[in-house]
Amino acid sequence: HIAPIANEIDYEVAENLNHFGIELGQAFQIQDDLLEITSDVSNMGKSLDSDIVSGKKTYPLILMLNGKTEAEKADFLDLMKANIDNRKVIVNAYREHAVLDKTREKISLLMNKALNRIDKLPEKLSENLHYLVNMISKRQY
Repeated sequence: HIAPIANEIDYEVAENLNHFGIELGQAFQIQDDLLEITSDVSNMGKSLDSDIVSGKKTYPLILMLNGKTEAEKADFLDLMKANIDNRKVIVNAYREHAVLDKTREKISLLMNKALNRIDKLPEKLSENLHYLVNMISKRQY
C-alpha cells in the first residue's frame, strides 16, 4: 500500500524520508552497539560476547582500533576475549580512549540530522516521525 502514498509525495519529501531512514537506522545500530557494551545482560537480552565471538565490527570497536598499530589492535582484541565475563574491564578500556563519549556524539549527530530532515516534512508525518525518534533515542535495550 505504499505505492499510492509514494505517488502523492513530491521528490523532496521522498528524498528527506530516504535520508531520514538511513540516518535513523545508523543511529539505531550504533546505539545498539553502545548498549551492548554498557548494559547488563538482563537489560539487553544478549551478552557482550555475542559481538566479540562473532567478530562483529561495531562502531565503538572501529573507533577504538582506528589509528592503532597491528600489535595494539591485537592486544585490545585479546583483552576483550580474555574479559568477556568482566564487562567493567572492557568498558573502562573504551572510557580511557573516550570511545563511549565519541559514540554518543555520533548517535546524537545522526539523530539531529534525522530530526532536521523530518522538520521539512508535512506536519502529521513529521509529528509521527518525531515520536519514533524520541522512542529510539530513549531506549535502554
